[in-house]
Amino acid sequence: MGGRRATIPIHEVITEFYRETFFVGRITRLNYFLSGLTASLSAWAILKTSVFMLGVTTVAFVAGLIWAMMILILFSLMVRRCHDIGWSGWWSLLNLIPIVNFFFGLNILFRRGQQVPNIYGPVPSTRVDILGTLYPYSRAAFSNTKDSPEPL
Repeated sequence: MGGRRATIPIHEVITEFYRETFFVGRITRLNYFLSGLTASLSAWAILKTSVFMLGVTTVAFVAGLIWAMMILILFSLMVRRCHDIGWSGWWSLLNLIPIVNFFFGLNILFRRGQQVPNIYGPVPSTRVDILGTLYPYSRAAFSNTKDSPEPL
């Protein structure tokens, strides 16, 4: 009646999710800019909508959650941009220093990435992929590759 179900240990799932989602890999200048802009505008829209739907009293809690998610997303984009340049992701912590953060942000926005594979991964595709940059698992959902199932 019942066959054995294939099980995957939860720690492997979490490790793979972390590795693929946040701080691993490289990102182009254009994807960095557009993904940061999209994430920021999305957070702004969610915050504005929550003011109307939840009222002013619970907005502080929602704003705190949105702020925490934005910090994580923007730092992950910055780390991947540093990787494209050939720097360690730890350089992204310079963004926490006032005034330095402005010049550092301009530097990683306009500096050209390495045109060869480096220790952080292969040369990123020049295709604009905002969803895939913000959430790498969406690449599988929206891309047309050999591994994709055939349409019915």
